Amino acid sequence: MNRSELKELLSRYSEGKASEAERERLIQWYKNANEQEADEFLDHLAGFIDDMDQSELSLLERRLLSKEVPQALDNSKTKDIKVLPLVKIAAAMIIFLMSTFLLFQYIQVDDEKILEYSTKVGEIREIVLPDQSLVVLNSVSVLRIPEEFSADSREVSLDGEAFFDVQRDEARPFTVLTENGVKVSVLGTSFNIKDYSDAGQVEVAVASGKVAVGKGNQLFGRIIKGQQITYDKESNEFFQSNTAHVDSWIDGKIMFSEHSLKEVANILNRTFVKKLVIGEGVNQSLLIKGSFEKGQGIEGIVDILCILHDLEYDDQEDQIVIMDNNR
Repeated sequence: MNRSELKELLSRYSEGKASEAERERLIQWYKNANEQEADEFLDHLAGFIDDMDQSELSLLERRLLSKEVPQALDNSKTKDIKVLPLVKIAAAMIIFLMSTFLLFQYIQVDDEKILEYSTKVGEIREIVLPDQSLVVLNSVSVLRIPEEFSADSREVSLDGEAFFDVQRDEARPFTVLTENGVKVSVLGTSFNIKDYSDAGQVEVAVASGKVAVGKGNQLFGRIIKGQQITYDKESNEFFQSNTAHVDSWIDGKIMFSEHSLKEVANILNRTFVKKLVIGEGVNQSLLIKGSFEKGQGIEGIVDILCILHDLEYDDQEDQIVIMDNNR
């Protein structure tokens, strides 16, 4: 396999389009590659290595090729590693996947292969599903899908937030199961789901078509364009409302609508690398409302919030600490 063919196959693999035969071909190439091929490919992709720390590379390597590569790497810098060709090429594959801005792994569940896509802080990724439906995955989120949908259903799971634009297929309903157990079912439509583990609510909003939302055997309701169902995890209650901001986050907007200060901190900490910390004595239940742009940066957003709510903040190198102005 020449370099051009290898890069094309890696590209298909990273997009979740590679067949089982193509995946096996890729693994066989890893096994048969010589030291020179490993070095040349690593050199070609060396620009992506510097931003990855050793623990991250090792973890991703084990996830992608857990059965084919050794369990551990030494503690030296990635680009200086002198290990078996297979490990180096596995590392090169990870680097290539990083260059496509999409990470995923294969998971074996009851003989069914599951693809897992994930995003980091501040990342937004587009994923094309086997049925050509489109998913936009928000920061710090995980989407799991089968390698191939079954003949009578299309089921995926989500931990975090994503916008779905689902291809219509009346013979195969499309179902999303969130980490908290909320179930969203459609035939073909576009909608947004948000269910982060650190959030107290699950939100489902519709951009087009009709969506059924429920949990277990309970149906919360069916909503259409411009409507939203919000489920409270603690009280197990839900309510329906109207919304005009179904997918505003895709365009870089950060919307707060009666969010507590604690929730605001969680949202900003998923969006920006620099962390927002709520200092001792500050009311974490303080309700925040407003619209911001991601381009304002966390510093600009916090500055405005503190002015509006009579708070102070200490802007440090790696974090911003909000403090009570009256203390």
